[in-house]
Formats: sequence, structure tokens, C-alpha cells
Amino acid sequence: MTTKLFYRVGTLDNRGLWYDKDGTYSGRMSKEFSFCKNANLPMPFNPELVGFLSVTDTLEQLTEWLPVIDAEKLRYHGFQVYEFEATNYRAYENHYLICQKTSIIKRELTDFYIQNYKGK
Repeated sequence: MTTKLFYRVGTLDNRGLWYDKDGTYSGRMSKEFSFCKNANLPMPFNPELVGFLSVTDTLEQLTEWLPVIDAEKLRYHGFQVYEFEATNYRAYENHYLICQKTSIIKRELTDFYIQNYKGK
């Protein structure tokens, strides 16, 4: 498969907003981060997705999931916007999934994201 870049909000240890790095539902999004636009978006557990991370293939698309104002607030809780490089990826419903073990964080883009996508 071709190497491709993807974008995600998360932490260096791959904790997400809905699930921990081991695939355990954390409930953090609706509890701790209820200020986020998509805090109540259902993210039901799917055992086939354990080991994969939800991502977008453009920063523009990330604004639909994570508005800049949410990114600004989440950074104070350890979350950043990251660019990943992946060869093991697939389309899933309305976004992409990348393999957690084989994907590489290329760079942290939170400041770039905030500066260039403000108002979205």
C-alpha cells in the first residue's frame, strides 16, 4: 500500500478522546470534554477496530470533527493535532483508520492548525 499522511487529535501515547490506547472506552469525551462540539457523538465499541486509530486525510476535514476552538482547549489536557504517516490504512464509514502499531507520528501541528484554520 502507498504511504499516505493522516491527521488526528490525540496524545503521544495514542490515547484518544473516546478510547484509551488499548481500545477501552474511556468516556472522557462526554465527561471531561463536554465543551467539544462532538462530545455526544456516539462511538460504539467495535472489536474489529481495536488497534486502529481514527484519522482524517486532510486538516480541512479534521475541522469537521475537531473545530479549532476545541483544539485550543484540548491542548491544555495534553491533546495535540498530529500528522501521521501510514502504509496500513483503510476507509471506514466517514473517515479513515490507520494501524496504531505501524503508523508514525511525523510532526505535531497544533499551532499550525489553530493559526490556519481559525473560525472553522
